[in-house]
Amino acid sequence: MKFHRYILFCLWLLCLNTNAQMLAFEPSQKNIPRKADGVYSLQECIEIALANNLQVKQNMLQVETGLVNLNQSKFNKLPSLNGQLGQGYNAGRSIDPYTNNYADQSINSSQWSLGSSVVVYAGYQLQNNIKQQQLNLEAAKLDIASTRDQISLNVIVAYLQILNQEDMLSVGLHQKEITEIQIEKTTQLAQAGIVPERNVLDLKAQLANDELGVVNTKNALQAAKLSLLQLMNFEANDVLKLQRLEARDFTFIKAKELHSANEIFDNARLIRPEIRASDLRIKSAKTGIEIAKSYQYPTVSLGLGMSTQYSSIAKGFVSDGTSQIVESPSSEAFVLMNGQRTPVYIRQEVQGGEIKPFGYFNQLGNNLTKYINLTVKIPIFNGFSAKNRIVKSVIEKKNAEYQSDIVHQQLRQRIEQAYNDLTAAHQRLEAIDNQVKAIEEAFRTSEYSFNLGKISFVDYNLAKTNLDKVRSNQVQSKYECVFRKKIIDFYQLSVNN
Repeated sequence: MKFHRYILFCLWLLCLNTNAQMLAFEPSQKNIPRKADGVYSLQECIEIALANNLQVKQNMLQVETGLVNLNQSKFNKLPSLNGQLGQGYNAGRSIDPYTNNYADQSINSSQWSLGSSVVVYAGYQLQNNIKQQQLNLEAAKLDIASTRDQISLNVIVAYLQILNQEDMLSVGLHQKEITEIQIEKTTQLAQAGIVPERNVLDLKAQLANDELGVVNTKNALQAAKLSLLQLMNFEANDVLKLQRLEARDFTFIKAKELHSANEIFDNARLIRPEIRASDLRIKSAKTGIEIAKSYQYPTVSLGLGMSTQYSSIAKGFVSDGTSQIVESPSSEAFVLMNGQRTPVYIRQEVQGGEIKPFGYFNQLGNNLTKYINLTVKIPIFNGFSAKNRIVKSVIEKKNAEYQSDIVHQQLRQRIEQAYNDLTAAHQRLEAIDNQVKAIEEAFRTSEYSFNLGKISFVDYNLAKTNLDKVRSNQVQSKYECVFRKKIIDFYQLSVNN
């Protein structure tokens, strides 16, 4: 009874541990409801995408599977308990399971058994299996973190692309507005005979180009919104308006103030989840070698149990409650009279009754057998299976090491590329800022001269085109710097900041 209570208590504790681990691994997910006005911040977009992403949900199932494997590896240390019930029917000459004698009649028989066994020693196989499953579970959790980071980065890219296209649209609309104002002014000048009528026609052609640019930008903006809606798992016709970035997001540090690519990599390989996951899988593979080696060692197990049986032809004397005195000669006691042995009659009470079949439960109680055994299984030759397990586990360890090297190499290359892109973006933005100031001043001069008829439309249009182009480049360069900085932050686990 105490043994059964012990087993139940262990199972209860392990169930509590399972629930605690399930709660521990689940990443916090905020439920962001859809807004009627469709206005979302960057953080809200990221949280919605993470909550709705199917790949994250799949990775969470992998963690649940790893948790089940871990708990099963712990349960394997507990004793097993199995019951067995057999019912048979034999006709003709057969063995009576009750007497173990031959019987020439039909026999109904039943066998009941209950057995338990526990592994005492298996070359530390059970302990190492628990260790390996724990490492695999931690690696699966880190896979979730890596996937969430990548999704967050994709959302940031789509978010910035929308803001970029919105600013590009503002630039395009402003360009169109300037052209419309210029058409109005030039029309008045042409009517006064100050400038030729051809200038008005040229400006109208320019207006058509500006309107085409606005249409193209609107299409690009819609495509960017669709990309973000898909990342958030929203429908294409859902309303989506984004909060603008704050001024601090466009405050850039100078290229010379950045950490070097090597410093960023040295920090990233210590904290990036994909790196940590690959390192854990190497440790798991090393533990797999120890598990494979355990198959070379003896296995010691302890077993205990009980069994009983029933036979339909088992019979025995059943008293009816009566008795009588019977005298019968003794087979051993006698008296010697005149040289002859005379048996002594003994009076004894004989119970009344008859031979009847034993009852079902009476037989089960009378035939109860208990056992306990200690088994040592010594591997001698099993088709080189233990050796091949070791060889395969060594190969798996090498594969895990190569995979880790690949992850490290890819991380270094991506950081070097991101660092180079960020440095170039900073330098390009600085140069474009200076270019915008110079071209804006040149355009004001050209516009003044054009209104006075001192320069041709070709010269004016060239100045305006240069200004439109450099302003568009400035917008793109600002967002490129923000994006490139987010890439660096991604490798330093500050992607959401």
